[in-house]
Amino acid sequence: MTLVGTAKLASAVSEGGGLGVVSAGRMDVETFERELEDAIAMTDKPLGVNIPVGRNIEWMKAIFDMALQRNVKIVLIGGGDPKPWSPLVKAAGKLLGIVVASPQQAAKAEATGADLVIAESIEAGGRTSRDEISGVTLIPATADRISVPLVAAGGIVDGRGLAAALALGADAVQMGTRFMLAKESPLHQNAWEAMLASDITDTLVVGNHHRMGRRVLHSAASEKVRQREDDASPEEMIEMLSGEWSRQGLHLGNLQQGLIACGQGVGLIHEVLPAADIIANAVRQAEQHLQRAFSIVRNPKRSSTRCE
Repeated sequence: MTLVGTAKLASAVSEGGGLGVVSAGRMDVETFERELEDAIAMTDKPLGVNIPVGRNIEWMKAIFDMALQRNVKIVLIGGGDPKPWSPLVKAAGKLLGIVVASPQQAAKAEATGADLVIAESIEAGGRTSRDEISGVTLIPATADRISVPLVAAGGIVDGRGLAAALALGADAVQMGTRFMLAKESPLHQNAWEAMLASDITDTLVVGNHHRMGRRVLHSAASEKVRQREDDASPEEMIEMLSGEWSRQGLHLGNLQQGLIACGQGVGLIHEVLPAADIIANAVRQAEQHLQRAFSIVRNPKRSSTRCE
């Protein structure tokens, strides 16, 4: 949720019954501090922060130092080795969530001290794993390897995905792409319209050649990256996948020069809704589908009625 997990959206998710997360990705320390303090002022419900592991150690130290002094419930770490940072989170008395892409990584995360693990499958938007494990395989395999709560992520945008994740062994779900299309999201109208017009086949992964895989919406900009990546230098790839290209797409609506990171579930989203409605609809729909599944298991010969 880089450049999307802002105070307004995070607080709206928490107010709606979920756990809103303010994302530090691509923000300087002062901007992130302002967003986090605004989110805390907007809701008295629990909030989390997401801090991506990167190469800028000084930035990370400053971000952790600031965030751990604020009234947040949980700190989520992803994108790199969490070991140097996990003790800081635990010492501050915060819950620690670690994003993983394989059961092996999940087991290591639990050993590192994770209070919960977010298993993110290949369907997810943004940074992707070269393991390319689908959610229907990743979630049960991960559930078999850990004892802490498991959060499923990747391609989940509604109650059907929630019901499926719970049936596969998850305890909760993380939805990113769906909340990009919440009314409280900071996306430009052009970005919303492009996402709403997309099908499940309208995303692609770029950057794999340089081990920088990102799932993004198909656009003129993403085609440009795909055509150049085999011959581009690592520095050129970093520039193309940098925050400025994301800002152009997400905040300025420039789809000729900007990238929109989103998951395959974008093709299942058909309207922009308030965050609270997204959560309420997902819970209602999940209950319907779980009841339907239970009735089929109990009486497989009985003809089933599909849920809305």
